[in-house]
Amino acid sequence: MVLQMASVFLLLVMATGAWANGPAQRPDPRMLVALRTIGHHMLLLDGDATSRVLPVQFDSLGYSVRLATDLAFDADSLVQIVARAMAQTGSANNYLVEVRQCSTGVVVYSYAVGPKVSPDEVPCRSRPQPEDCYVFSVIPGSTGYLPVLPPDGAHTGTGET
Repeated sequence: MVLQMASVFLLLVMATGAWANGPAQRPDPRMLVALRTIGHHMLLLDGDATSRVLPVQFDSLGYSVRLATDLAFDADSLVQIVARAMAQTGSANNYLVEVRQCSTGVVVYSYAVGPKVSPDEVPCRSRPQPEDCYVFSVIPGSTGYLPVLPPDGAHTGTGET
C-alpha cells in the first residue's frame, strides 16, 4: 500500500512538473527561414556561393546560425541583410542581433531593433569585422531599447536620461 501511494505521489509530482513548464516551445518556421536567409546572404556578400549554411539552432533564447566557412563582414551590410530577411519573412519587428566568435563565444557585435530603435539608428555600422568564424543569433521579442547616455556621459543606471 505504501509503495502504491509513493508511486502515485511520484506520478503526480512528475505530471505537475511537466504542466508547470508548459508545452515544449517549438521554433517559428519563419525565423528558421530568416536565419538561413541571413547566412546565405552573408556568404554571398563575402563572394562565396558554394559554402553551406549550417542548420539553424533554436533554444529558449532565440535562433543561431553558423556558416561552414570563415568570413569577414561589415556591420552595415549585416544590419541591412537582417532587416530585409526579417521583413521578408514577417518574423519580428523587435529583435536583438548578436554576432559571436565561434572559438570563444565572445560577442563581437550586437544591436537591437524595435519601437525605439530602427535599423537606420544602429550604432557602429561602419566598423568592419575581420575574417573569422562567427555565430549569428537573432533573439526575437526584445524591446529594441538601447539606453541613451546623457551629454555629460553620466549614466543613472535606470535607462532614463
